[in-house]
Amino acid sequence: MYYKDKALYPIWGFATGIVIFIIIYGVKVLNPLYVDWLLGRGDLTQHYLGAQFFCRSNWMFPIGLSDQLAYPIKTSVIFTDSIPILAIPLKLFGMFLPDNFQYFGVFGLLSMGFQGYFAVKIFNIWKIDWRITLIGSVFLITAPIMLYRMFKHTSLGAQWIILAAIYLYLRYDSMENMKFILYWGLLGFFIIGIHTYFFPMCFFFVLGSVVNKIINEEKIRIYYFAPIVTYVLGAILNFWLLGGFSSKAIGGADGFKAYSFNLNSFFNSRGFSRLIPQLDSVSDFQHEGFAYLGVGIICLLIICIFVDFFTINKNKIKIQSIDLILICIGVIYLLIAVSPVISFGDKELIEIPIPQVFSEIWAFFRATGRFIWPVWYLLVLYSIRKIQKLGIKIGIAVLVGCMILQIFDISNVLKSRNKWLAKTIVYKYTDDEFWQQLTQYRKFKHICISFTDYEISKWLKLGAIALKYDLTTNAFYFAREIDGMRDNTEVLKWQEPNEDSIYVFLPEQIELLEDNMHSLRYYYLKDFVIGISWLEKDGTVNNFSYE
Repeated sequence: MYYKDKALYPIWGFATGIVIFIIIYGVKVLNPLYVDWLLGRGDLTQHYLGAQFFCRSNWMFPIGLSDQLAYPIKTSVIFTDSIPILAIPLKLFGMFLPDNFQYFGVFGLLSMGFQGYFAVKIFNIWKIDWRITLIGSVFLITAPIMLYRMFKHTSLGAQWIILAAIYLYLRYDSMENMKFILYWGLLGFFIIGIHTYFFPMCFFFVLGSVVNKIINEEKIRIYYFAPIVTYVLGAILNFWLLGGFSSKAIGGADGFKAYSFNLNSFFNSRGFSRLIPQLDSVSDFQHEGFAYLGVGIICLLIICIFVDFFTINKNKIKIQSIDLILICIGVIYLLIAVSPVISFGDKELIEIPIPQVFSEIWAFFRATGRFIWPVWYLLVLYSIRKIQKLGIKIGIAVLVGCMILQIFDISNVLKSRNKWLAKTIVYKYTDDEFWQQLTQYRKFKHICISFTDYEISKWLKLGAIALKYDLTTNAFYFAREIDGMRDNTEVLKWQEPNEDSIYVFLPEQIELLEDNMHSLRYYYLKDFVIGISWLEKDGTVNNFSYE
């Protein structure tokens, strides 16, 4: 049985996503004034601080630039993964908002809502029974690959973008040409406002829709390629507006091997399962290719493979071009994800030679393992679509059983997420009493970090302090290395200390501390050595003391 009012069910899918989000994460994170849960959390802190410093900076052009985090270098909000699509409006209306304001909880809520929305939209195209549709959407809303990213790399939790691309691909022949072209352009534009990784993850779907058009029409017309053009131009336009071309970001080509997809990743739970232990990998960094299916989905896939096997044996199956191209797209993303060394467990099997030109282009994205996500979604969508072949009642029974098994399998992780965010978190600033007294003593403008090591946790601690006391920093943890930022940390080699700057060293930088002992007065804290100029602006010796 198929439902008549199918337009209503995507809203149900969205509502299901909202409800599941609240069950897992609660409602505290939705409070825009509650920010302490975002501090002391690695990448999550990077996203929050990036947004706050961007909103606090003066407007520049391109509009996504700020000079607050690698002062005086201008950097883009893109490279702090701060979800520019929300950071821009926040900055626009910043004068009406409190100093500390966050949107990451609401973004997570909307992401899970849209996950359910587009899942149902896809099932509508396939005319799946409404009960199978709504049950099946739960598998996608609770996708381990999405939950793994949510409130870790929050913008990458917006994996509904991949579902939206699949939906548009499936609508290539049933949507008005102008609307189809416009939607792909909008998707390309908004992708850059969320996370650039989704751009190549969706590209082969727009390409596939054009190939489908050519195959079905049996001719080639120039306007068939318009969706690709608008998709690419929409992305380029937003990347330019957000300052992506103006930032001195440097790609990193090392990701081909270290951050690739391991062939056991569909079954490697990495602590996400109550039933399947963590498996070996060639590299610890292969967590970027995390693609655990879950026991419920694994069982569902096995059943569907058997259904297809017996259907093929009876010559009752025909693969249409739209499905064949989807298979090709999945294979392409699989090959990208495993590149350049195909590995299984802790064994390297085959090394694929990568041309230097391709390597340099790909260096901007680096973490190839993430490109397994479209494959994950295609596998799960396939299994839910196929289960209806067993009949509605049997299909529903199988889906419910597999869903119960899936939720049980990942339940420990769901509980831990809930436990983490159910309590009220109060962030404790490092040596806060010292910083309070120091910033009251003199009006400082900058924190000058004087160590070049990739000390992420220390950079983020200092970033939080700089935000609290309205200071800039000269170094920060960006998604990509910023050209010239390392030179910023060596400022004392070519410039005398300024009275408006606070210089921060690590205790082990003995030689640098000795070189500047005649121009800086030092204060030894738990993690850092703080230096401020001996002399005040009027030439008198400073009298700040701290025990």
